[in-house]
Amino acid sequence: DDPNASDTNPGTVDLPLKTLSRAAELAVAGTCVAVRAGTYSETLRPANSGTGGGAMITFRAYPGDGCQGALGQPKTPGSCNVILDGANSIDTAIDAYPRSYVRFEGLEIRNYTGDAVYLKGYYDPGTEGVQIVNNYLHHNGGDALSLRGEGERNALIENNEIYANGTTAISVGDGSGHVIRGNNIHYNGKDGVRGGG
Repeated sequence: DDPNASDTNPGTVDLPLKTLSRAAELAVAGTCVAVRAGTYSETLRPANSGTGGGAMITFRAYPGDGCQGALGQPKTPGSCNVILDGANSIDTAIDAYPRSYVRFEGLEIRNYTGDAVYLKGYYDPGTEGVQIVNNYLHHNGGDALSLRGEGERNALIENNEIYANGTTAISVGDGSGHVIRGNNIHYNGKDGVRGGG
């Protein structure tokens, strides 16, 4: 809603970008994209991977605009001010495959028709080090978080509220090193956490 926002801007506080899509095109290893309050009806697809050792690509709500709530508890009503809304017509909110070392934090994700966050399919090559932290995922048609298949490593899925999605809340495959903790999972269509290839 910033009148100065434009996708031809450099993406500074004073001259912000307008869309998540443009930010996702520009972000490279070590970039932190601070997303201002507002409703975004689009799919976020990072064009690049980060690297291990502190050079992730991070997409997080601007300070004060992110979801609030204690570990393993519901998100505080009205605290999620960065909203990805599929308007019941867009398939996926975040399509991070095949990127590694990307982090998504403090976002509300709702009303997408398919998987809300797609990190990996059944037969896709592995990814590494993806982090989904402190988000509120609800009323999406498919899985809330899809990290299926084999070969993926070291994902962190922490302190998310996952509610009323059409199928499984967190679907993981045959990977290794994942940390799934402190999530509040309730009233989804199928499993809370499903593992296996």
